[in-house]
Amino acid sequence: MNIQQAIQKLVETIAQVVKSDGIRTSLPDDTYEVSYGPKWAKIVCREHYRDGRSELGPTYCFVCLEDHFTATLGYCAAGDIHKAASHSKPAKHARGNVFDPKYRQALTPYGIVYLK
Repeated sequence: MNIQQAIQKLVETIAQVVKSDGIRTSLPDDTYEVSYGPKWAKIVCREHYRDGRSELGPTYCFVCLEDHFTATLGYCAAGDIHKAASHSKPAKHARGNVFDPKYRQALTPYGIVYLK
């Protein structure tokens, strides 16, 4: 499985986790979009409304596309899932990896888990 396929599976899993929560049952289902940069993929929620409008919502998470080192984040391995620190920046520590089947533990209906 390559990184793009693993990210697509992650997006599908995020949609399942959010839908299984049951809080937003009266609203149309939100969708999740992936935008690729040179080193990171950003997964963003697209919120849909009853009147047919939709708009980009919060950034759900970031996925590292290649092994690299940054002064701010340290070493990042390909497939690492990072909580969003802001709409355009990943948080420092990885919460899981798309190639590890246990990554679902890092997903909540509201975003990636905080570190404990």
